[in-house]
Amino acid sequence: MVQLFASPERAGQSALTLDLEDLEDLEDLEQELAAMQGRGLDAGALDDTTSDKVLIATTSDPEGNATTLVEQR
Repeated sequence: MVQLFASPERAGQSALTLDLEDLEDLEDLEQELAAMQGRGLDAGALDDTTSDKVLIATTSDPEGNATTLVEQR
């Protein structure tokens, strides 16, 4: 799948979306986010309100490159 979007404020940076298929429930995704935070990454907050189909969490590295974790509900 390829996702294209316009985001002038992110010009020159990248975005990566990871689909987490093996997580079984909300607690597992929360544990993954906590593990990321334990490694010094700002894992961002879990977004369970934007979509009724997926759970979303987005983090950025120091250069502003975004990584989004997505789990199907």
